[in-house]
Amino acid sequence: MANNQVIKLVINQVPQPQPRPRVTVRGKYAHAYESKKIRTYKKLVAHKYRLEYAQKLPTEKPLTVDVRFYRPIQKSISKIERHRRLTGQSWPTMKPDVDNYVKAILDALNGVAFKDDSQIVVLYARKIYSDNPRTEIEITEM
Repeated sequence: MANNQVIKLVINQVPQPQPRPRVTVRGKYAHAYESKKIRTYKKLVAHKYRLEYAQKLPTEKPLTVDVRFYRPIQKSISKIERHRRLTGQSWPTMKPDVDNYVKAILDALNGVAFKDDSQIVVLYARKIYSDNPRTEIEITEM
């Protein structure tokens, strides 16, 4: 990324939250692992970044990250409530938590778009209803 260049990335898939790791015990050792669903999602995010920004090496500069998670609207709601959700009058306050969505995205881009997510000094994140579920990510060097 050049001087204050903004990297924009859109993941055209329903946003996926980072779940708690699953643990199995084999003998006296515990093994933590991620579900196939979240591993696939993270690979998709990293792959999409590499496709669009193939020539960019991971930056080491401080970063601002702005992430918008567009969630699908449930089918079993009234037309009035649907209109409220589409016009931003009603927000998705139910689970999953926004920080779990953020964790999945930052883990996927760690070592790909930036050397380490400790470089992120400003973070904006929000959940929004939409008929077009997706995740929009903007990364800006400070």
